[in-house]
Amino acid sequence: MNAVLRWKWPLLAALLVLLPHLLQGEYPRHLMILAMVFVMLAQGLNLTMGYVGYLPFGYLIFFAMGAYASALLSVNWGQSFWVGLAGAIGLTGVLAFFIGIPSLRLRGPYFAIVTLAFAEIGGLVLNNWVELTRGPMGIPGIPSPTIALPGMTPYRINGSVSWYYLMLVLAVLVTLVCQRLVQSRTGDAFLAIRENEDLAESVGVPTYRYKLLAFVVSAMIAGVAGSAYAHYVTIVSPDLESFYFVITTFTMVIIGGQGTLSGPIVGAVVFTILPELLRAAQLWRLVIFGVLMVAGIVFMPRGIVGWAEEQWQRLRREGRP
Repeated sequence: MNAVLRWKWPLLAALLVLLPHLLQGEYPRHLMILAMVFVMLAQGLNLTMGYVGYLPFGYLIFFAMGAYASALLSVNWGQSFWVGLAGAIGLTGVLAFFIGIPSLRLRGPYFAIVTLAFAEIGGLVLNNWVELTRGPMGIPGIPSPTIALPGMTPYRINGSVSWYYLMLVLAVLVTLVCQRLVQSRTGDAFLAIRENEDLAESVGVPTYRYKLLAFVVSAMIAGVAGSAYAHYVTIVSPDLESFYFVITTFTMVIIGGQGTLSGPIVGAVVFTILPELLRAAQLWRLVIFGVLMVAGIVFMPRGIVGWAEEQWQRLRREGRP
């Protein structure tokens, strides 16, 4: 057991690298690509909801805006994926900054409702600014990314294996950014705000500044996920902020284990694969899915990761002489 724990990270890295070759067929790889997109979305949401304790109901508008920014830069202005990715990060960061200035002065359900209102405004813009966004028709024909290194022939990412590796790299980078943030003094400030914002402010923590930082960084991460997703599916539409994406992302964070780095990863993988496994149940699929969600919340209030940690600690205590 100790040997496995000692080698857990190299073993996990090897598994992730070999995974697309171990999976048979395009559809399982497609699911893993979607899981990487949801890992990014869940990690961004977890910063605001899990570490700071603020519930941004309008979070998915940043996913949609990042996708549209990258699509417009690529399709309308002929820019590469990398320019589109930078544009998505910049646009979502600026939007989050100006949305967060008024909304983060509110707390609890008031903050959640205000962010939802901004998301509805964004949805109206995407649906009705037809000259730019093509409205409900969306923007098709988004090109695949191209990697061009000095002295090498440009390589276009167009297969499921290469797409998996690109999404994996982006998900790992997003997770490392979140890790660096939450394991610093900034992360300590986030947790202080979550536990008792008034007390944190009374001891000198600039709570408003840290809340705004978490909100902006989470939006920029959603922009990264939106940009990558847009180029993968090659079309964007206002459905990107649909109820499906909203409820799925929130479920992944809550059931996976909010306020942890591994919780969103576990939640994203589980809730990308689980609905597909339940397809055999046909009409009972959604019922079983709902029952499992309720059971998870009732019996694992700290999420899958929190429950696993509790079981591990219990086993260690029982194993002591």
